[in-house]
This record gives sequence, C-alpha cells and structure tokens, in this order.
Amino acid sequence: MENKGGARTGIVSGVADISDPKQLQGLSLRLLAFARRRAAVRRWWLGAAGGLAKGQTVEDVVCEAVESLFGGKRRWDPASQPDPWEHLKSVVNSLLSNLVRSKENRLNSRDVPQDAVAPQDTPESALLRSEEEGALEKRRERAYSLLVDQIADADDKKLLALHDLIMNENIHKPQELSKRLSIPVAEVNNLKKRFWRACRRVLDILDKEEGQSHD
Repeated sequence: MENKGGARTGIVSGVADISDPKQLQGLSLRLLAFARRRAAVRRWWLGAAGGLAKGQTVEDVVCEAVESLFGGKRRWDPASQPDPWEHLKSVVNSLLSNLVRSKENRLNSRDVPQDAVAPQDTPESALLRSEEEGALEKRRERAYSLLVDQIADADDKKLLALHDLIMNENIHKPQELSKRLSIPVAEVNNLKKRFWRACRRVLDILDKEEGQSHD
C-alpha cells in the first residue's frame, strides 16, 4: 500500500499506520514531547526563549520530521526501518544535532536586545512548562537510577568513582579526574568512553519505556 507521497504504509503489528489520521496525530504529539526533552538538554544561544538556532523552533523540527514520512531528502524507507516512530526519532535527533553544531549557535556574542530573547509567559504556557518540568524531573530521576544500576553492574570501582565525580561534583576535565582518581589521563579517557556508553544505554531504555507507555 502507498500513500499520496509514495511512502509505503504496510501495517506491522504494534507499529503505527501513518495512513490513519488519528494515529499520525498521535505520533506527532508523541514526537513533540520527545523533541522538547531532547532540545531541553542542549545548549541554545537564545536560552529559555524557546528558539533553537537558524530561526527554528522545536515545532519546526517536528514538522520537518513528520513531513519526511511522505517525501524529501530524509524520506522514510519502510523497507529498512518498518517502524515510523524509530524513523521520526532519528530525524529529530539529527536535525537537533545539526542546529547545535551550526555556526549561529556556536557564536558567543550577539547584539540582541534582552527583550527579544525573553520568553513571553501566558497562564497556559506557564502551566504547560510546569507540567513538562514535572515530567522531565521524573525522567531525570529514572535516568539517574538506571545509570547507577548500569555502573554498578559493571563491577568496576574506578568507573564507579568516575561516575561519582562527574555526577556529584560536576568534574569533567580529564586532567582533574586523573588527579582525583590517581590514574593516567589515558585511562580516564577510556573510563569516560565507558561512562558515556552507559549513558546512551540508559537513553535507549528510557525511550523504550516511553514507547511502551504510549502503546
């Protein structure tokens, strides 16, 4: 089966059917929540104003991702990725990464009036932000719990010590970690690679849990 944009929409058990408007809307709303969480942990030059870079907003990123289900250069290929949700997450992550690395976002000084970057609060936006912050805090707590489990399962005292210094004391520089752990910088770098791999596993677990909660 093909939709108007040419994308195949063969239904796989447990996978959303994008030819169904209600399922497509559900995917879009779910993706918006996903994109907001991903954007919230990045650093943007407009700060809390809601803008990302290049005049883009989270909503723009989500719209571009959803459009890719039906065409464009990032067009969804159901043959290689049967689940449109996995495709959408991949596109959002890629678009956000490109914006973070953009020249505009990396510049440190700009002649921008303060009121141009200040968020315009309304009762509705304040309530929405409060709800999002509550959900984000729960996600942070769950992520920390999972990360502790991942590090503990590794049964490596040095990795556990590195975890404590990074998470509890906010120490990231290899030279300082080397001094605190009494190990060479090269070994610190290897430990940090293992630590970030554990972090990525935690993100994968959280995404799977979130997907199950929406099924």
